[in-house]
Amino acid sequence: MDDFWAGYVPDHRQPASEGSDPASERRGWGRASIKLNTKPDRLPARMGQVDLLIPTSSDRLLLLGACLVCGVCISVLWGYVPLFLFTVLAGVSFGGWLWTSLTAIALGSALMLFAIANKRERGYAESLD
Repeated sequence: MDDFWAGYVPDHRQPASEGSDPASERRGWGRASIKLNTKPDRLPARMGQVDLLIPTSSDRLLLLGACLVCGVCISVLWGYVPLFLFTVLAGVSFGGWLWTSLTAIALGSALMLFAIANKRERGYAESLD
């Protein structure tokens, strides 16, 4: 039975190889614990305000689409929810007025957001020069 396991189980009674000898490890400033736990010699270059500038949108249609999505969200959150609660509590039905007012809120807020985004984008780029 011992002969069978001799080929599969390593014999721990053999002397250790020279690579794992603690006396042969490097001592001093070149050891791995110092190299891995110290800060790098060079710090990365400092970032300026220009590096953090968001690139201006060359496609105004994409900006308008994003503003329209935000306008629809605003109309649902600030228009539909209060008007729905009012119709339930008061027992009245707005009918077509509800959807007309929600469309007006969405378009108005989208155009307002688009105008503000255009103005701030131009003003911010000019303030960096």
